[in-house]
Amino acid sequence: GRGRKVHTVWLGGDSREDGVNLTRRPFDGWASADFPSIKTINLPIEVPSSWPPDAAAQVIHDGVTSLINGVRGLARFHVHLRERNWAPLPMGSRLRNALEQLFRSSMTIGRFTIDRADQQWGIALTGSRRS
Repeated sequence: GRGRKVHTVWLGGDSREDGVNLTRRPFDGWASADFPSIKTINLPIEVPSSWPPDAAAQVIHDGVTSLINGVRGLARFHVHLRERNWAPLPMGSRLRNALEQLFRSSMTIGRFTIDRADQQWGIALTGSRRS
């Protein structure tokens, strides 16, 4: 609860490769005052191929912003983006292009610097709070 501190939170299934489907709204509810302070969040996300790419990218951008603004004590986060069932996110796909437009290779949101790493399997976002 409120007075506790947690070092790292992994979301997903039984293993670190299991992702949270974007349709399950993984970014909602992080601003609860009853949550402990969380230093690091690791969030693998499956993006449904049926979603319009621009809409999916915007939901992810808004979600990252809500993590940054809502989680007490957050110093670092990792978001890994792939298609449904962990299929690779193809280079040049409309979804990858939309994500690359919203998340430049190095950018700032609030007090966080966010770096984007383009991987063969998808996109990795890493955010670090600036001092």
